[in-house]
Amino acid sequence: MSLTAHTDGAVLDNGAGWGVLMPGLPERHFAGMLDSRDPIIAELWAVKMAVQQAPRGSVLTVYTDSQSLPGLFARHAQPDATWPRRDLRDLTAKILARAQRFGIEFTCAWASRDEPGQRVAHQLAADGRVRGVGATSWSARLLGLQLELWHDTRRARQGWVVRLDGSPEAEAALQAGLGELPLEPVTLTVTGAPPALVETVQATAADLGRRLIT
Repeated sequence: MSLTAHTDGAVLDNGAGWGVLMPGLPERHFAGMLDSRDPIIAELWAVKMAVQQAPRGSVLTVYTDSQSLPGLFARHAQPDATWPRRDLRDLTAKILARAQRFGIEFTCAWASRDEPGQRVAHQLAADGRVRGVGATSWSARLLGLQLELWHDTRRARQGWVVRLDGSPEAEAALQAGLGELPLEPVTLTVTGAPPALVETVQATAADLGRRLIT
């Protein structure tokens, strides 16, 4: 299985945020907070979380707009490499060790921050800088023909984005996304979606033992 991820980090005075976009069906978004004011650590933490989400035996290419990160990972293939900081050596080593342990073929590559996937990752990282809610919560938003399912905790936020175009792939993605919801009712916020689509999404959720209420 070949996967890609777009990652980014963002820093504020009181901490940092990381963001990960993993395209696919369904598309997945991940964001969270980090107790650091170091932009490189925030960028690396996003890469770490992308590797953590990759299944065993997959081929994962992680894109970052940080020009230094690919070189940091490449240093591990150079026995005599010098390191600007020990913490950067240690964190990159942990990421590579996890990839090896789970049989993940990992590559870190640079991408322009203007690339669409990087723009999404940047916004996720910026959102991740904000201290989250105190208790776990779920939300669902149906925006036109796009369904977003979000799971928020105090330290992390993860979401599944399904574009409902009527294809079999979209139907499978819808079921996969709704299957992540808890058994208790989740509020569905609807903006600009036709009533028939709302009913279809609610019916699909009910078939899976989930309940969406508007």
